[in-house]
Amino acid sequence: MVDLRKIISPKSRMEIQERRERRMAFQAQDRAGMAASLIASSRALADSGLFHSSPDWSYDEWAIYRCIPALAKRLDPALELRADEIAKPEEKRDPLTWIEDGDDEKLLSSIKSIIANASLRRAYDGPETVKAAAEALLDPRSQGCDIAVAMDTVIPGSFPERTEADEREPLPGVQLIASYSSGYDQVIQYAEAVAELEQGFRVAESLRLGEELSEEDEAFAQRMRRVSVSELDFETLSIQAYDGTVLREREFTAESEPAPAM
Repeated sequence: MVDLRKIISPKSRMEIQERRERRMAFQAQDRAGMAASLIASSRALADSGLFHSSPDWSYDEWAIYRCIPALAKRLDPALELRADEIAKPEEKRDPLTWIEDGDDEKLLSSIKSIIANASLRRAYDGPETVKAAAEALLDPRSQGCDIAVAMDTVIPGSFPERTEADEREPLPGVQLIASYSSGYDQVIQYAEAVAELEQGFRVAESLRLGEELSEEDEAFAQRMRRVSVSELDFETLSIQAYDGTVLREREFTAESEPAPAM
């Protein structure tokens, strides 16, 4: 079985680890702590200006202004909700979305709908704090997201999945990585030792510069994982240790761009 860590860059692994640690910290809280975290995340979204102020606008708004506050209140009855988080009497006409005086099973049905249909995608156009709030609430959905863990605390067994620590030993190898202006790091090749990446580094460098390859290098390029013409606009090529230490690096400037074909 392939160890997927071989094709994930140190930068991405660090981000994954940070999310894992944050989810584990949420899981470790008591009910009041979970309630406070939930309401803080939903308010970060509500106050971002990226979502409509009406709870019936979409699943996202229903989650932010009704379902998450109701779930937080179930966890901590002493929690004080804002006026925009409390359903108005006229909303009772819709039995599907009315959860104010429903039982825990009614709330569970609503949370399942949110996990299945809400996206909070608009949060990703906002600052990092808003994006982090959306990730906490719904990422990775039922596999340990805050909403699911909180609901499982109210009704044990409803969402039993939990995030666990990654206790595997670090991989011993190194990676050849192309870094793009978007912030994305693409792992081109993994190897046990730096010497095994020398040809890959040379070939990727030549491809990036638009240089002709020898037959041997051309054959190697065809085998090189995840390198294609459409992906050759990277800004930096590097060999990195598993912990992210840069062992070799080449930056590409405007002067190093290949000349356009006539």
